[in-house]
Amino acid sequence: MYILLMIVFSQPYGVEYLHNIGEYPTKQICVEERNRAIKIFNESKYSYTAFGCVPVALKNKSRYSNVSRETKEVK
Repeated sequence: MYILLMIVFSQPYGVEYLHNIGEYPTKQICVEERNRAIKIFNESKYSYTAFGCVPVALKNKSRYSNVSRETKEVK
């Protein structure tokens, strides 16, 4: 899984905020969406912004596959 992040800088070395734009199953899809986001931002000429696809993997994916927001804590 890949997460597309938008990083907005407040200074040359300071990060103002990170924004999760989306989650994608493959790197190819993430890169396509990144390129689309860059094109949109280039049209607005907003500077000090970067986009990147970050790979994310769960070590015990099967352990977490059935977890949902409705799952209650076990005491």
